[in-house]
Amino acid sequence: MVDSCWCEDDETSFDYRKWIDAIRQKEGNAKIRCYNAIQSDGIINIPSKDKYGVISKYIGMSVAVNVGYLLCTSECFLIDANVFRTRYANGNMKIILFDDGNLEKIDAKSWIAGNGWWCEVVSKDETTAVNWLIEDKTQGVLIVR
Repeated sequence: MVDSCWCEDDETSFDYRKWIDAIRQKEGNAKIRCYNAIQSDGIINIPSKDKYGVISKYIGMSVAVNVGYLLCTSECFLIDANVFRTRYANGNMKIILFDDGNLEKIDAKSWIAGNGWWCEVVSKDETTAVNWLIEDKTQGVLIVR
């Protein structure tokens, strides 16, 4: 069971710089959307007040057009997990989820992969992990622990 605090407003901002840099090294003009990021230069920042449906909105926009990459927290996944059941998933969809421990508890990798998405759990090796994500031609999710 997930703690009841996962859906409360949290003003904690996240530092995605290493992951943004790794994406930009491989794909220099990549569009990147980040949930509640510390940095704002060159990315589309999604404020914490808009956390509900972050993944759904991203997937909806990506059905027909490549809108870039989404970097977000496990909180965003827990609120929006059923979106991975879509039949419209395609190679435009590239998501990096930062796990605070809750995704491991519920075995999110199995849920995501069971719905037809390429999914890998990685640690801190940004460059190798991002290369996998970018080079894979199907919809993909990296879970960072």
